[in-house]
Amino acid sequence: MQRLTTALFVLSLSGFSVGCSNFSVRPGVWELTFEDVVFSETGESAADVIDSRRVLVLVESAESSDVIEVIEISPAKKNSKLLPMYADVELDGLRGIPKVKITHDQDPEWVWNMHGFVRDEFFIEGTQFHGRHRYRSMALEGAWSMKWLEDA
Repeated sequence: MQRLTTALFVLSLSGFSVGCSNFSVRPGVWELTFEDVVFSETGESAADVIDSRRVLVLVESAESSDVIEVIEISPAKKNSKLLPMYADVELDGLRGIPKVKITHDQDPEWVWNMHGFVRDEFFIEGTQFHGRHRYRSMALEGAWSMKWLEDA
């Protein structure tokens, strides 16, 4: 009876690992959404300045002790002029859940800083973002989120 119980336990654990990655987020096509976007200087709505988009997400293990993963977020459209962003995923010491930090300064026009939490492998809740235009006196802020749509 003990062998049967042990065998069933091992089989049930192996079922959990089928189709799952060892990463906190699932690679694939995601929707990046910006919410409550305002101009930083005035607080006026800037909802028409930035829109939601599909992005391709690739995940790699990190070599650092603080960062557990690095996520590459690139446009899903092949002919896009936008450059990929890179997110560091760290474990939040207080809550023990993965937190996301994106600093994107490779874009020729914008510098982005984005923070959030990985809620599960299919959803990232962005708590805040700040985007500053390099050549114009314009900055945006608000919330953001990412939702997994499909495998790439």
